[in-house]
Amino acid sequence: MARPDACKRYLIALFAIGAVLCLVSCRPVLSLHPWYSDNDVVFEPALLGSWFDPTEKDTHAAFIFEKSGLNSYTATLVDFSETQHLDLVFNAHLMRLDGKLFIDAVQKSARVRGQDVDTGIVVPGHLVGRISIQGDVLQMKLLDDDWVKKGIEAGTISIEHENVDGVPVLTASTPELQRFLLAHADDSQAFSEKTDNLHRRK
Repeated sequence: MARPDACKRYLIALFAIGAVLCLVSCRPVLSLHPWYSDNDVVFEPALLGSWFDPTEKDTHAAFIFEKSGLNSYTATLVDFSETQHLDLVFNAHLMRLDGKLFIDAVQKSARVRGQDVDTGIVVPGHLVGRISIQGDVLQMKLLDDDWVKKGIEAGTISIEHENVDGVPVLTASTPELQRFLLAHADDSQAFSEKTDNLHRRK
């Protein structure tokens, strides 16, 4: 088990996504184990490409999905602004559970103006979200850590976890994670943090 300060550094690095890019405004739940198994992984060519929010005229940010391996993606959250030009790079997998499409992503690295930076990543935490691709429109809804935290505190959620400075980091096995995911997949409060409709950049 990683030291709490190591986990904290990783969480801080990951939470920078919302603060810097403005495409996702939540702090997503992290799990030490993947949310997918080899039998669940699917590859959707429709996800490939660059996606941006056309309503945010002043936001120079995009999600870029590229094929990486047989059934995985390299997902990069890019801030093109002159002041930042920050790239957060993830290894991502799509999975289909009970007919529903989800994404599992693990941050690999970060770059500022093309130069790698030390984000203090020690433990490869997995974030998860529901995903919808309708032609040239993409939406992602991430599992919200505040919802999980409140449920654990109220006793309405029971799942193996460790608290890192008051933030739940899930330690449950992949089968347990999937049962939890399917039990709450249609709960709008669980997946309340979402991107606006992102459009493919052509």
